Amino acid sequence: MASGAGSTETAGAYTRGDLGAFRAAAERALALNSRCSYTMAHLGLLFCFSGDWERGLRLTKRAINLCPHHPGWYLLGNFFDEYRRRHYAEALAVHQKINMPDFSLSRYHLLHYSTSPLQEGFSGRNKEVGTTVSMRPVVTS
Repeated sequence: MASGAGSTETAGAYTRGDLGAFRAAAERALALNSRCSYTMAHLGLLFCFSGDWERGLRLTKRAINLCPHHPGWYLLGNFFDEYRRRHYAEALAVHQKINMPDFSLSRYHLLHYSTSPLQEGFSGRNKEVGTTVSMRPVVTS
């Protein structure tokens, strides 16, 4: 969740699937939090997931410029953008920069799972699924 002003309204609209209300609330939140890289990166990711990849990636870039020592999750929009465009080598390069094994471990391993054929062939996928299931038994392969 975005932590700044307008975050509840923005998250609620996005969760309801009301993209018009989400975009309006996100623009208000960004205006109120113009120097908050966390809010900018989070909303950038949501813009990406709502289909506005161009806007989302611009916000992500601004967030990274504001906070050069940013958390790895700021790069998730870039990862998913490269992956959705089937630029797998570029997705793998972004994935390796994320470097957040303690951030929702099952998600991290699923990201790794999605790119592991590029690194190790399909045997790497099986290893990652096994690691994820051992850490999060509710995840099934």
